[in-house]
Amino acid sequence: MNVLPGYNVWIIAGEVVLLAVVITVMVVLRRRSKKADLQRMQIAEILRDNALDDALKNVYASDEKVEELKKSEPLQVAFHDPQEVSPRGVLVQIEVEASLSTRRYLFDIKDKISIGGSEKNRLVLEDADVDDVLCHLIMQNNQVYVKRISPREGLCIHRNGHMLPLSDQLLAIADGDLLMAGNDRLHLNLISVGEGVSD
Repeated sequence: MNVLPGYNVWIIAGEVVLLAVVITVMVVLRRRSKKADLQRMQIAEILRDNALDDALKNVYASDEKVEELKKSEPLQVAFHDPQEVSPRGVLVQIEVEASLSTRRYLFDIKDKISIGGSEKNRLVLEDADVDDVLCHLIMQNNQVYVKRISPREGLCIHRNGHMLPLSDQLLAIADGDLLMAGNDRLHLNLISVGEGVSD
């Protein structure tokens, strides 16, 4: 029995190393799970806010808005033909500024998001002077684009101090863009759901 004390030391050392590996794997998996849970909670909170905004729709009238450009990103403009529109991709958060409040919406673009004054739109603007349908947000190749539908001029995107007028061609949206539609200011944010998130 006295011949094997070194053997016992190696067995104990191996068990300690194995235990350390198991603990490290558990910590990594727990962090990923927490990140996924946090992202799901944030999306659920935005969806709850949207439901509340829908319930309170048209409570506040739109007045003059205060101009404020938020993010500074490189200027990127891309026009494309609206073919093979794909329903895959990111979530689009739109904050509509009103004089007394800011309404926030979260959309998963499956077909398109129509924006305008008509109740038939997915996003109805309160400004009485806007056309029934101003524009569409469309997902194509995992990129969000905006396309002007209204014949009225003046629809534009503000990006890094530049004004990009909308046309009937697709204009790629960048995170933080500001869509100016009459008296309404729509802040566009793109939310990418991470790979670690699972249902």
